[in-house]
Amino acid sequence: MSEREKVISLHSNDLSEELEAESLELLRQALEDLRMEIRTSRTAPLKRETGLEKIDWPGLFDTLRGHLSQIGMSERSLSHDDFGFDADVSESLTPFFTFLYERYWRVRFIEEKEVPSESPSLFVVNRSTLLPYDGLMLAHLLMNQKKYSRPIRFLVSDSLANQPFFQPWLARLGGVRVCYENVDYLLRSGHSVICFPEGDAGVLSPFKVQGELSSFLNDGAVAAALKNKAPIVPVGIAGADETYPLLATFLGVDPSPEIPFLPFLSNFPWLGILSSFPLPVQWVISFGAALEAKDFNCSDEDSVAQEQVHRMLRVRVEAQVEAAAVYRGSVESQF
Repeated sequence: MSEREKVISLHSNDLSEELEAESLELLRQALEDLRMEIRTSRTAPLKRETGLEKIDWPGLFDTLRGHLSQIGMSERSLSHDDFGFDADVSESLTPFFTFLYERYWRVRFIEEKEVPSESPSLFVVNRSTLLPYDGLMLAHLLMNQKKYSRPIRFLVSDSLANQPFFQPWLARLGGVRVCYENVDYLLRSGHSVICFPEGDAGVLSPFKVQGELSSFLNDGAVAAALKNKAPIVPVGIAGADETYPLLATFLGVDPSPEIPFLPFLSNFPWLGILSSFPLPVQWVISFGAALEAKDFNCSDEDSVAQEQVHRMLRVRVEAQVEAAAVYRGSVESQF
């Protein structure tokens, strides 16, 4: 081998060694970077894909709420009602209401004078129950005892009308949201109406003194009755407030129309689902003499005079509640 070939061979060997050393250094650096990346990535917990984050929870809740509100309901009957009343559902539940009226609550009623049934009337009643059992029982009594030609409708407050599970049932059974326009339309259509002008305040006072009513709200029902010259009948119910004995209420920081208060009853929330069952106490319903629009000398647009009418009606209803309580006490003393 010539000298030139030896020099070229030695130079090639040196170059190969340099390249090999450089490759090893690059490989070592890559391994070190990988090791650091693995070490830093292990400090954070691995996020496991469960699929729950892809669920539309608000949409699922709305769907569930819609299904729950229709549990036990059949298709609507062909009879049309602007407020959703279903005559078939009401008729199918009549035996159940009769059981509640006659057996469970053993309702008695007394009359100061014959209740008018030939024309639509407004029944002004003290609010007695958290759920509208008082409206249902009074409507059942009037339809079966007085034989009204049109279904009796009862008014419900916003706190009940806004409940997604109650609202469809209340509408089918005759419940209507309280406001002037609704009462005016019902009276003009020939329906008698049951109203509770105390509103939710009527059931907010724990151990409320019997016969002591809350202030009447100007909810438009009386004004609509004055406009249509409909008789106004004061009605007092005694005993119904004991179906859910109220211990206290929690109003919260910012009460809303949907959940205005949280009740603490003698059995709620301590008994869970059993708390929804009302107690089987006896009721007495007392009807006062019907008042005509001419008795008030007040127009449906005079707000000051209407306040006086509300105060007068409150006194009349309190008298009927007291009469019902006295009669209830005399009946209970016989047993």
